[in-house]
Amino acid sequence: MKHLLGRVGGFLLAGIRHLTTALAGLLTIPLVARILGPDALGLWALLGMAAFALGLADLGLGVAVQRAAARGDARDTRNTIRVAVGVILIVAPLLAVVSYAFLLDLPDLTPALAADAKRAAIVAFVGGAIGALAIPFRGLLVVRGALKSLTGVRALAVALQVGVTWIGLVTMHSLVAPAAGLVAGSLVETLGTARAARALDPELRFAPMLPGNLEELRSMISVGGASLAVNVSAILALRFDVVILSRVSPLATVAAYGVASRVVDQSFTLAKQTSLALLPRLANREDRSRAVRFGTALLGGAVASGMGAIVTQGDGVLVAWAGDVARLPETPIALALLASAAIIAAGHEVAAATLTLAGRSAWDAALPLVLGYIVNLVISLTFAHRLGVVAVAGGTLLGNAATSVALWARARAFLGWRIGAVGSALAPVVAGALVALATGRALSVTGWSGAIASLVGCVVATGAGLGAATIVMRRTATA
Repeated sequence: MKHLLGRVGGFLLAGIRHLTTALAGLLTIPLVARILGPDALGLWALLGMAAFALGLADLGLGVAVQRAAARGDARDTRNTIRVAVGVILIVAPLLAVVSYAFLLDLPDLTPALAADAKRAAIVAFVGGAIGALAIPFRGLLVVRGALKSLTGVRALAVALQVGVTWIGLVTMHSLVAPAAGLVAGSLVETLGTARAARALDPELRFAPMLPGNLEELRSMISVGGASLAVNVSAILALRFDVVILSRVSPLATVAAYGVASRVVDQSFTLAKQTSLALLPRLANREDRSRAVRFGTALLGGAVASGMGAIVTQGDGVLVAWAGDVARLPETPIALALLASAAIIAAGHEVAAATLTLAGRSAWDAALPLVLGYIVNLVISLTFAHRLGVVAVAGGTLLGNAATSVALWARARAFLGWRIGAVGSALAPVVAGALVALATGRALSVTGWSGAIASLVGCVVATGAGLGAATIVMRRTATA
């Protein structure tokens, strides 16, 4: 019982941590949309994407920190953290300069909006660079199970970010306001995360350093290179989509896609916190197989149920949240395609985490992920000028499908599973999606409308999906 309570507590802390993270984006979008309008919201989607992309500045060494910590090698963990800090301090400013030169070359911007965007971009890139410095410290805390510390730090950072954003928008009516909020939140989170890491390991030093020898450098590059390849591909396929859309569609369409993407991303990442709570078990060879089954059913069932509910019952909630942007015809199209893509991703997320953490090489998970991102990017670039949102969101769906097939082939071999075992692990995901969709469609027949009816419908459909996923999970566990 004590072990079960500890596991549940870990899931709750992970969920609370991301819920606070989600609040930053969920509150910023309606503030920008209502105060500055849909064009400004589309532009903020671009700036936010570029600031987020500065997380690439660690060159994948955050995963190297996690693997060193999972091995229990304290010295290697400390050295990798310090090397990662040094790399970020060098690479982040370079990425910011390149992004600034490329990002704001957009057609059809009014002079006032273009000038505001240039000012906001500088501030946002500062925030992104500061936030990137938290990555190596966060890697240590996640593997060591220090979710309580991460949750507290993140909650404080989000509160400050939203507060600064709201005050700034009310007083200056500028995109500089959410950018300043990003700086404030990133600063608090990075300092707090570093302090929590020092509390776990008092011998940890913050000063950047170079690797001790060539062998150590090769090892870090090998592990970090796999993660970097995944992250670069993910940025190009999943975040660069707003840049692609901005070249072929009005900013209002970019805003509509951003609203759908934000809802799906935040819902998915909230459920994904279960894989963080499972990391210690995924690193344990004896417990790994059970953890993958349990995590896949839990994460996949939760995501599938939630996505089915959002697609069928979420219209009223979206309009109440994002305003008129949610009424644009592109929003429900993007939402349906991206929700389907998220369900597929949830089905292989825990398997990917297992291969990344405990596989023979981090490339075991990286290559299938890169394959899917390439498929996504090719489809988006090829068809966006003709199909717009359908091409970009559809590329995500097809890319995730390619990744899932390749990942499960590798995970099955690593875990020693038969094909039937993979089907049993994924059965709760399928059940949750189908029941949530059917329940949501059935509720649509009532004709109820409005935010309250939409919220109730989402809760009911999600609950029905979760119930079905739980029943199937128990039956497959005892089969």
